[in-house]
Amino acid sequence: PGLLLAQGKLTQKGRDWTEETTGSFAGCQRLQVETPGGNVEVRGGTSPEISYRAVRHVRARTEEEARRKLATVPVRAKRSGDLAELSLNEQRNGNVGVDYFVTVPKALRHARLETAGGDILVLNIDGEAIASTAGGNINADQIGGTTKVETAGGHLVLGQIRGKLTAQSAGGNISLREGLGEAML
Repeated sequence: PGLLLAQGKLTQKGRDWTEETTGSFAGCQRLQVETPGGNVEVRGGTSPEISYRAVRHVRARTEEEARRKLATVPVRAKRSGDLAELSLNEQRNGNVGVDYFVTVPKALRHARLETAGGDILVLNIDGEAIASTAGGNINADQIGGTTKVETAGGHLVLGQIRGKLTAQSAGGNISLREGLGEAML
């Protein structure tokens, strides 16, 4: 419950540094994920909880510099009623991004996923899925509710969408395998 500002283990590959954080939310039926730069993956599963792994990434010359940059933008995990929210706490440093890997109950009612520079994957949820990216691809499959996907610079790959579908891409292809509801492409 409430707000969690998390820190995890720091690892290095060349000048790229990553820090991984994990956590979970119990009793949430809605999810909102926002990242200024990074990928978002949401998969429906059998657990009644929402669990996440957040991997922040930054480019730095030294561990000290990486820790300093990462400290300015911690992962924010907040619960408000039945809404689980994941984001970076105050984006003051444009050099820090985060990738989210989230497992949700298949019965999740609502997922809103946003990234300014990355790909989005959303699979196997019964409820509504809203996904937008300014610079990446969106893959959605086995979505039971209304689905709205939008990208300014990528492809939309849509599998089985059972509810109403709205799909928009300003700079890529749109493919739909099986739409069982009204579709606006």
